[in-house]
Amino acid sequence: MRRILAGIIVMAVSAHAQSYQDLLLPQSRHISGTVVDEDGKPVAGVRLDHLDDQRHEYRTDENGWFELDTRAPAFVLRQDGFRSQLLKTQSTVESRVVLHQASGRSSFPPCSVTGRYVGHDVGGSRFRFLEMRDVKAGPWASDIDYVTRKYLARAKSKNRAIQHSSGPLWGLGLPSVLDIWRSNSIDERAFRFGRTLITDSKGTLDNGNRWRSLGMFGESASYSDVTEATAQILDRFMDEACLMANPSIIP
Repeated sequence: MRRILAGIIVMAVSAHAQSYQDLLLPQSRHISGTVVDEDGKPVAGVRLDHLDDQRHEYRTDENGWFELDTRAPAFVLRQDGFRSQLLKTQSTVESRVVLHQASGRSSFPPCSVTGRYVGHDVGGSRFRFLEMRDVKAGPWASDIDYVTRKYLARAKSKNRAIQHSSGPLWGLGLPSVLDIWRSNSIDERAFRFGRTLITDSKGTLDNGNRWRSLGMFGESASYSDVTEATAQILDRFMDEACLMANPSIIP
């Protein structure tokens, strides 16, 4: 499993090598801090994701303490039951981070037997989306180990498509490193569907445009760098996502 995850990370980084290198800080920064809950109690085992060091896993210790050196301009603190938090390394040396309890529903909705959905049934895909007049499903495209499909918003904007992809080595279902590093804020929640963990992330880029990622291991649906108006259309589509317990072929 570790070899598979390492391979996924390497492929993702290689595909965006130039942009990835451009976003790295000129010099490594020493970052440390303590993660606590709303009552001030330390939170152990919090993951520090989207760092530039992919060889090690970073987590807070039993006292909620973390310490590292990184050139990543930002990273995300994640822990089950809490809302994730973005930390910008350029303006941080030592920090006390408060994680807030996740509110609202914690389970992801199953698909209805009567709903009219779009999606694909290749590569073990389970995400489905309700048909919407403002969003058009494009044709499938596939390679040896993945399949992908785009959903296009009827809006006058560039990069207006949601990309829905799946495959055994497609990814971890988390937002892209590039989106996280270019963000000034994020809003992220995690859901359960049986044993499956689903992450729904939204963010605002430094240029004011929006991105979103809905994913689980081996599957994701995402858009990036779209205007707020286009994001509103695409979000209505993604908000109606559901999960198929037993995938079947659909349009």
